[in-house]
Amino acid sequence: METQTDDGQWVRDNIAELVAKLQPEYFKSKRWFGSKGREIKSFGLIDFALLSEQPVLTVSVLLRIDYQEGNTEFYHLPLLLQLALEAPATITSQPNAIAATLSTSQGEFVAYDAFANENFARTFYQNMYENHQFGSGLGQGRFVFANVAGRIDQPEAASVKLIATEQSNTSVVYNGKLILKCFRKLAAGKNPDFEIPLFLTTNTDFRYVPKLAGYIEYEQTTGDPVSMGVLQDFIKNNGDGYNFTLDQLRDFFSQLEPELVAGSLKNLGDKDRAERAAQVAAPYAGAARQLGQITGQLHNALASDAARQDPAFVPELITAQDTNKWQASIVKLIDRVMDTATKYLANAPAELKVQLENVAANKQTYLDVVARVNELPQAGVNKIRYHGDYHLGQVLKTDEGFMVLDFEGEPARTLAERRAKYCPLKDVTGMLRSFDYAAYTVLFEQQDKWGDKVDAAELERWALAWEGVAREAFLAGYLEAAKTNRGAKLLPDSRQDLQQAMDVFETEKAFYELLYEINNRPTWIAIPLKGLQRISR
Repeated sequence: METQTDDGQWVRDNIAELVAKLQPEYFKSKRWFGSKGREIKSFGLIDFALLSEQPVLTVSVLLRIDYQEGNTEFYHLPLLLQLALEAPATITSQPNAIAATLSTSQGEFVAYDAFANENFARTFYQNMYENHQFGSGLGQGRFVFANVAGRIDQPEAASVKLIATEQSNTSVVYNGKLILKCFRKLAAGKNPDFEIPLFLTTNTDFRYVPKLAGYIEYEQTTGDPVSMGVLQDFIKNNGDGYNFTLDQLRDFFSQLEPELVAGSLKNLGDKDRAERAAQVAAPYAGAARQLGQITGQLHNALASDAARQDPAFVPELITAQDTNKWQASIVKLIDRVMDTATKYLANAPAELKVQLENVAANKQTYLDVVARVNELPQAGVNKIRYHGDYHLGQVLKTDEGFMVLDFEGEPARTLAERRAKYCPLKDVTGMLRSFDYAAYTVLFEQQDKWGDKVDAAELERWALAWEGVAREAFLAGYLEAAKTNRGAKLLPDSRQDLQQAMDVFETEKAFYELLYEINNRPTWIAIPLKGLQRISR
């Protein structure tokens, strides 16, 4: 059903002025606002919907934010509008809790985050259950709340829990069974975090993704729809895959501690060290193998016959045009990182300076590695929809195994880039790099813990031996699942061609990480640097 009411005339008369009075400090205080370092020039109204008039005026605002420099961004801003004297003290007394203040003939109104009110979160659930649609305040489209048939089994939200730790979105758990992810930063087009789980839920038997139960969308009169939120199964879990892995690594070092401190492992050769690491890390190897199998099954589902029925998902043979484009993009990234690293070198610590200089000296080696991407068209493999930002933090550890989350893709990329088809090995190498990060995260902890009791280089050798076990187990599981693929061909036939393709995307990922660490976390620069050094050998 569709609601279009004239009772909200006050909102229509005042919404533009309210948007103009929004406070930049309000946005910069929010976890979901990703441009805290940019200077906001102005706000503009794209559209809005009046969702409720009682007991509090509730609006869903689509907002344009213009900056002094750089591209404009679009945000979803659910707001409650209330007389300041009637607003909760928990709002009016908090710094930056009020988005805007508006003086009217009725008095001073304040606008604040609607998710501060539990009843508002309930209305989102109710609207999806009822397939409710709201006409836009500016007459430019409609705001659609919809459910996936048979997936919401309770008409009301008996319990509501706001997830306080959410970052780029806002999440709410209903009845301990379903979780709403409300997108804050928007773009025209279907968000992959809606599109891919919907495809997997309704077209495949892949069961390692939270099934989609509902969604919120802005349908423009002209132009692409805009995804505003998704409702999915809430998965009971034991934390994410990254923290599970860190705990397993700590246990690995704990078991080795007596011998490491005694120095009895110091003279082991590489082969013996690898065998001992495999023995101690056997429980994690089983989990990594299962994760590889799940990853392979995910790609099989996205390459299945069902994908051929949807233009957005149909597999496509990788062409020379594709690989030329990918190579150019990676080369551009490498050039940018090299320039940034050169500027950083002047003040870099001595050890990092040597490593950075080594990477710079091997630039041609990396370019040669990347050039091998042009061999993919000869392998007759396909590009498909894929995760796009795959790492241990994007999976949940459950009692049964793992569940794959967050299909939005790398946040720095445009929506068109995040929806584009690609070689699925990019997901594989993203996870391999994640094992590397886990290994070094715990290695740094152990080096701080033991100090001079254990040689730092010896500790690093064991961390890398563990990583080797994890990588090998994950790839074994992935290739095992790949053998069951009955859809479009995804992998080169020979292991050598497969490894060369993975080297391309692992190089890209490591350079991407290096750029991030230089700009945000210099103490971790060594992690991608060491990864790049191994690739160049």
